[in-house]
Amino acid sequence: MLNLGAITFALPWILLALTVLPLVWLLLRITPPAARKLSFPPIQLLFGLASDETSSARTPWWLALLRLACLALIIFALADPVLNERQGMRNSPLVIILDDGWAAASTWSQRQTALVSLLEGAVRDKRPTMLVTTAPSKAGPQDPYSFAPASDTLAKARSLEPKSWSTDRPAVLQRLENSNLRPPTEIVWITDGIASDLDTVIASWLQRLGRLTVLTDPNRPGPFFVGTAERVAESNTNVIDVSVHRPMSPDARPFTIKIAALDEANRTIASTAARFDAGIATTTAQFAIPIELGNRMTRLVVENENSAAGVFLLDDRWTRRPVGIVSANPDGIVTPLLEDGFYVTQALSPYADIHAGTTASLLAQNHSMIVLASGTRVTDPEIALLEPWLRSGGVLVRFSGSTMDGNVDPLLPVRLRGGGRTFGGTMSWTEPVKLSSFNEDGPFAGLLVPNEVLVSTQLLAEPSPGLSQRTWASLEDGTPLVTAERRGLGWIVFFHVTATPEWSTLPLSGVMVDMLRRILDLSRGVTEPLATMPQSLFARQILNGSGQLITPPPTVLALDRNEINDPNLSPIHPPGYYGASNSRIAINLGPSIDPVSSQGRTLRPWLLFAALSLFIFDFTVSLALRGITPRLRMRHMVLPLCLLLLSLSAHSNIVLGVNSKIKPATISAVLATRLAYVRTGQEDIDLLSAQGLEALTKVLTTRTSAEMASPTAINPEIDELFPYPFVYWRVAPDQPPPSEKAARHINDYLGRGGMLVLDAPNQVGANAADDGQKVSTVLNNVLIRLNIPPLVQVPENHVLQRSFYLLQDLPGRYAGAPVYIERGSVANDGVSSIIVGSHDWAAGWATDARGIPLHPMVPGGERQREWSYRFGVNLVMYALTGNYK
Repeated sequence: MLNLGAITFALPWILLALTVLPLVWLLLRITPPAARKLSFPPIQLLFGLASDETSSARTPWWLALLRLACLALIIFALADPVLNERQGMRNSPLVIILDDGWAAASTWSQRQTALVSLLEGAVRDKRPTMLVTTAPSKAGPQDPYSFAPASDTLAKARSLEPKSWSTDRPAVLQRLENSNLRPPTEIVWITDGIASDLDTVIASWLQRLGRLTVLTDPNRPGPFFVGTAERVAESNTNVIDVSVHRPMSPDARPFTIKIAALDEANRTIASTAARFDAGIATTTAQFAIPIELGNRMTRLVVENENSAAGVFLLDDRWTRRPVGIVSANPDGIVTPLLEDGFYVTQALSPYADIHAGTTASLLAQNHSMIVLASGTRVTDPEIALLEPWLRSGGVLVRFSGSTMDGNVDPLLPVRLRGGGRTFGGTMSWTEPVKLSSFNEDGPFAGLLVPNEVLVSTQLLAEPSPGLSQRTWASLEDGTPLVTAERRGLGWIVFFHVTATPEWSTLPLSGVMVDMLRRILDLSRGVTEPLATMPQSLFARQILNGSGQLITPPPTVLALDRNEINDPNLSPIHPPGYYGASNSRIAINLGPSIDPVSSQGRTLRPWLLFAALSLFIFDFTVSLALRGITPRLRMRHMVLPLCLLLLSLSAHSNIVLGVNSKIKPATISAVLATRLAYVRTGQEDIDLLSAQGLEALTKVLTTRTSAEMASPTAINPEIDELFPYPFVYWRVAPDQPPPSEKAARHINDYLGRGGMLVLDAPNQVGANAADDGQKVSTVLNNVLIRLNIPPLVQVPENHVLQRSFYLLQDLPGRYAGAPVYIERGSVANDGVSSIIVGSHDWAAGWATDARGIPLHPMVPGGERQREWSYRFGVNLVMYALTGNYK
């Protein structure tokens, strides 16, 4: 770099070419212009013999000067001068306004990089600085803004983290007005891209102080946040509608994001896509998963958003299922094995909170499911209480009894025949009957029917057109055993046998437990009524700005129970889980967010444009000096016009950011060290490689001094390989061998000191069961096209095993297979140019965005994963530092 006032030259060494301009001047002066071509009749020879007319022996000085100026402009352009627009303000104070609310979290690293870069420049220029963050950092009055040395502000900036609540720009404007700022002051506003009604007022006020620069990312598709999640239970499917939002913009392009459902251990249960159409700010994503999986969900996460608004916490309303057993005895079961509710209680006790009581007392406590095990008629007052509860999502389970005769009340899913049906007795029709297999589209699908379950007595349903749709379980003779009907949002489920072993052995079997659990999963979760909650709900876990659950600091205060439905999220009440020890309430950021709406300059293009303009002018003057200007034809203007159009086109491209023939990926790889992987064309394999190398990069950052950027995908046929220390190639089944051009690029890369890591896992589980041989074949097809020396198995105490850690094995997701390297390498400091293995290293390293491993390790478990990470560190150190040991 070379700084000359407000202009910085990125390639100053090119300016040495200016020293040849005097020589060019001399050559231009001694070179005569081209001879003029004159057309004349022969008779003119007689008149021109005595002529004293002379021709110029050298180029006119003004034309030589014009050409030198054109050449100088080209040299200056190639030196890549950059105009520092802030150069004129280098001696003035610097105010940086940083949006650090939830909307800035997903791109926080880029914002902090820009912030640190600004402050490092201020440190060099010894400028006083003021750092203004727009999200409140504490409750109550905020500290006044004041200037501080740039070094102190830089230390503060490095420790900043995004907040899990919104910005407060009106308060920021008021504090700025009270800070006694005076012009000239330079202001840089690093925005989060979220517009507000006060932005114009703030910008106008700031511009009166001096130069205002607004830094933002106009191409950012987000931020995205989850608004609501609604659960609708069907017969065997958990349907969840999730509303997702992004800033409103008429220019918003179509975009698709992924939403993942996670359990308590951060494992992904399911994922779905949310599609935004052009210009649309709100869309709906839908999960359709088995109910038992849906009950394990604890939060919904917008993938790659990493903000508090991109996380939707699910509380006890999704997982807590209290069950009420109707009993005349308030103490519950008194005589085990004899009471109607005993077997139901034993079946559900490990999976739900069981309470006994009357129908009125149970409904007063807000239960998910109520069981009428006695097989008696429901009274009219009880019906009046149960019907509203059913319509709101409750599940009523009823069993048969000897006192049931016909349609005793309206809370039955089907009409019953009078009298019962008995098997195996003196007056019976036949022997006891077994259960039939469960319907594949019913809630009991997948449950095994034990042979020992026999039914001796049952209540028969009246045949009707809709009976088959209401039948969830039946006997081998086709008669219904369990029927159900939807009532509002709830269900009525009726067992045509008793809740005791009197009519069948079903209550004694394990399948009865599974059936009741499936029915319980149909119910909606409940929370403790507000009236019974403590007035103050303490924070149990809170979301930080990056959307991670953390232990609340002492500054987080208890939430009043009356504010649950409309919380004021702030530093003292961030989003997260609140409640007592036996229950928790999810306070989410997304529902509280209102609809939201959604720059140094290089001089190279201008210098090149000026040089080209001078060249066109010189071309025109040359034509005039030759005397052919009066007879110009259209063909003579083709070249100047083409050059002019080319210059305009080049200028347009540069405005759009296309100012180099070098690919942006190659430039970024040269400017920052990063790993690379070969794009195979198979989406799952490429995703695995990306996740593995990304996780390995993070491990390198935390354990070593290597500072590496995110890995990138490359295509050896069209991309440059030389900037990367090593290239990882996870061989995929059915992958075509490299083309001749790709093989040539790879061979050139290996010959210049590059390293290629070929990973071809052929174990069962790494690929489809029959893909092991395919992978080996693909690997052979790759190797025969590359110019590589003979390979040998990694010997003991090789540098690869001790470049950073001391290792005995080089495992990935799998272990035990041999790893091959170049035999007796003497080039490239003795470092092998190729490493071949079958351990599925990327799968062993891969984690999701939250750092949770994605694949199990075989056979060593998590200890093997640690050794796999250590091998990855050794591998990178081996590639970066060579055979230094």
